[in-house]
Amino acid sequence: MVLIVIAVLIVCAIAYLAIRSIKKHVDFFQTTASIYKITGYKEFDFEIVGEHSYQQALKRIAGAKTETPKEHYAVATLNHEPNNPHDPEACVVKINTETVGYLSKQEAFDFLDELDTLNIARSTFFLVDAVIIGGWKNKDSEGSYGVKLDMPFNMGDLSERLKRMD
Repeated sequence: MVLIVIAVLIVCAIAYLAIRSIKKHVDFFQTTASIYKITGYKEFDFEIVGEHSYQQALKRIAGAKTETPKEHYAVATLNHEPNNPHDPEACVVKINTETVGYLSKQEAFDFLDELDTLNIARSTFFLVDAVIIGGWKNKDSEGSYGVKLDMPFNMGDLSERLKRMD
């Protein structure tokens, strides 16, 4: 019971710090971007792409590889990246202000389409619980870091899982 209370307090503290960090970032650029929290089902089964390109950032966040796989919980930010040189519809995922991956092309399209349907600006920042997994190295094998988000697969369910934070 005590461990559950401690875990809840840690998650709340991380969320609070993430919101403060984002608000400072948003205020710095003097934008009118809103902040929403996406609440999932605590299943952490929404996979992102591109983590292979961000292994050093993931190592800084989750720590060096150990003999057993990592399971490092964090709060991620998700937002549209319209100036992405590869895809103007890209949606970037960051943890501790470091890029750790992206929504897949189809999921980004669906996510942005749902934002348009809900009349939520594409400049909005979203907080979402995340887990960094993998990151092991032993005599038999070595695993890369990966990231999974706690958000609904069906973007049509997004409206029920959003809470405005600003």
